[in-house]
Amino acid sequence: MPKNTRLSRDEMTAFFQGRSSRIRGDLVDLAYAPALSFKVACVVSKKSFPRAVDRNRVRRRIRAALMRAALQGETPLVLVFTARASAANTTFEALALEVVRLAEKAVLSYNGRI
Repeated sequence: MPKNTRLSRDEMTAFFQGRSSRIRGDLVDLAYAPALSFKVACVVSKKSFPRAVDRNRVRRRIRAALMRAALQGETPLVLVFTARASAANTTFEALALEVVRLAEKAVLSYNGRI
């Protein structure tokens, strides 16, 4: 993801102090809220993934799935993906499918179609 679409630390703090909606998935959870521009963050906890190698791999896979889906700039939303422990042992295709499905569901919900 380009740096201008990533959430900064201050924006992340403000996001979690405000109101956001959540969608739960098998591999990742998604928290989203309206914003002025499209922003994305990936949260991969040390509790779920003790090794930094695993955390980085899951983070890279989530970002690659979003870039493949080309969701940047589509709607003014903040999307925060939180990886579950089961995401470590899954294929990229399964993870990408779930990430895109959750992001599209958030966009539809934001647009009032769900």
